[in-house]
Amino acid sequence: MLKDNAYFKCHCGQSVCIERFLCCTSTQDMAKVILSRKNTFLNILLLISENQVYGQSRKGFDWLSPPGAMSGTYIISYPSQASSMVRFSSMTAALSVAEMLGSIGISSKIKWENDVFVDECKISGILSEEVKNSRDNSYVLVGIGINCNIDTNITGFENYSSILSKTGKKLEMKVLWETLSSRILVNFGELFSSGFEGICERINKALLWRGRSASFSSHKNGTTIGILVKIDEFGRAILRENNGNETPCSHGSLKLNA
Repeated sequence: MLKDNAYFKCHCGQSVCIERFLCCTSTQDMAKVILSRKNTFLNILLLISENQVYGQSRKGFDWLSPPGAMSGTYIISYPSQASSMVRFSSMTAALSVAEMLGSIGISSKIKWENDVFVDECKISGILSEEVKNSRDNSYVLVGIGINCNIDTNITGFENYSSILSKTGKKLEMKVLWETLSSRILVNFGELFSSGFEGICERINKALLWRGRSASFSSHKNGTTIGILVKIDEFGRAILRENNGNETPCSHGSLKLNA
């Protein structure tokens, strides 16, 4: 159910259109419906839901977005010449979330390739998808969930972090969405115009588990164990194995070794 529409001007000077819902299955699903119906060109549109009953994860699981969570999807158009950069959307969004958190005094780390952690606990997750609308225009859907005004002392949230748990107070989500949208606009503008190199450098400065022993598991190549060195220019996690070889890893999951 649609609640209201609005615009706000971001800190970078650009405007973002918002469509807010009291409740929906998932903002990713709503974004696809909107794109299937709209024929007009969109620069960036943000869908926000106060309650999301079938949120989606990168691994295809459904999850319930609890009250106090920031749940939204950005619909971002991109030029055809930037299509090769779309695969870096999740990492670019994760950097944007980390920068938003930094603006309110919360130091965070980016977990390859689509999560943000605070003190080894997850605070945000990202899901990105490439889609085309009825006129064959190209868009990337960037779904973002952030634990905002959630008490992580309640059952089920013991291994998570939240903005409330780190600041000790409930913050206005509208202000946080404005700050995040500014970073999304700036970072995706850089990604689509200049490439991934600058984004990658900033991600590596905030990379979770960098310099620590980690395991990377994939269906294709099995498990690789080594020291997490960096994210390379192709968005792959680089692990230095015991024999000194640096192995690029992609299309799998990364976890910290005990």
